[in-house]
Amino acid sequence: MRKHVVGEAITGRVLGYKLSLNPMTQKNDLVIDENEANIIREIFDLYLNHNKGLKAITSILNKKGYRTINQKPFSVFGVKYILNNPVYKGFVRFNNHQNWAVKRRSGKSEENDVILVKGKHEAIISEATFDQVHEKLASKSFKPGRPIGGDFYLRGLIKCPECGNNMVCRRTYYNTKKSKERTIKRLLYLFIVQSFRELCVS
Repeated sequence: MRKHVVGEAITGRVLGYKLSLNPMTQKNDLVIDENEANIIREIFDLYLNHNKGLKAITSILNKKGYRTINQKPFSVFGVKYILNNPVYKGFVRFNNHQNWAVKRRSGKSEENDVILVKGKHEAIISEATFDQVHEKLASKSFKPGRPIGGDFYLRGLIKCPECGNNMVCRRTYYNTKKSKERTIKRLLYLFIVQSFRELCVS
């Protein structure tokens, strides 16, 4: 029976869990390590409830002397990986990477190809909290779309109060909830400075 069918973890140890040999199956199960789990809970709490960014969270963790499972300081990439890892809400992710033999390189699979199933391990973070964090991350990682075509009656009238450059309206889509059943997309309209020659701090 395939591991993703029964929800068995196929990865090694992750921060927040330790591997424990199951005498019945003779396989390693993920068991919560409370000391490390408290770090995971703090990361999610800082991001969701205290509005801390990835850099700020990384700095807080390192100032407190927290370390990764490799006994190294935390990085922004590592914090973001934790916030995106569904293992913490009790799920297991399969088929997350694919290989392209012809191009001799590997990378992440398309989101639609990733299999997400309920795991056999105990969750550290509730599904509701994890999904709120995932939605917040998605809303901050979108790429600005193209300027809106057609009539835009405020074109040329709205200017940045800091740099004085014209502001244009753009629209972009981003996913707000991902599951096997559906993906919800939201349309976001935003105003950005038209000129990017100089950095605008507004």
